[in-house]
Amino acid sequence: MSKKSVKTTAASLVAALAIILSALSEALKDGWSAQDVTMIVGAVGIAIGGFFSRDDDVTSEGTKAPR
Repeated sequence: MSKKSVKTTAASLVAALAIILSALSEALKDGWSAQDVTMIVGAVGIAIGGFFSRDDDVTSEGTKAPR
């Protein structure tokens, strides 16, 4: 995890974890449904997006992003 986007990455991981745990709880209680799988896939997408994002207080120049 890059130090330049710790806040954004952490927030996305917390959100993804909450969604995954909720879906797993429902799946264990009632069996797997399409909605449970969709929630987990969406949560994985949130987590991946968080890894590639940057905080709003870091400029493109500050990340040394190529032009």
